[in-house]
Amino acid sequence: MAIDKARTSLKRDVLFEQLEVFAATVDLENKPKSRIVLKTTKTVYIVSVNDILWCSAEGSYTVFHLKGDQKILTSKHLKEYAKLLSNNTFFRIHKSILVNLQNVERYENTEASIIMKGDARLPVATRNKDEFLTAISTL
Repeated sequence: MAIDKARTSLKRDVLFEQLEVFAATVDLENKPKSRIVLKTTKTVYIVSVNDILWCSAEGSYTVFHLKGDQKILTSKHLKEYAKLLSNNTFFRIHKSILVNLQNVERYENTEASIIMKGDARLPVATRNKDEFLTAISTL
């Protein structure tokens, strides 16, 4: 029984590593990604980048907020995902928030915040405001 559990665990770890390698090699030409692999403790999700509304930092974890009110908690820092998604339409509006610019509905100047599809209100850091407005206007 213990040997079977160890074999299953080892096979799962090998599969996770293979998926990570695959995901890393798909972007050989540094093109925008259409999908991203998100690992949790029990599951590997393959998510369309267009389905990501925003990502938020929770300490050393990152929470992906997806369309349909789905959330996925991963054990990587937001900084790693910001780098991974840098060729897509993502912008870091705050030290703890990375947004998909395709899913921003409006910017509210009086509150220095944005409204995302699905009505989430997210703060924009003052130091990022001008760069954010430039980025959103070039879409």
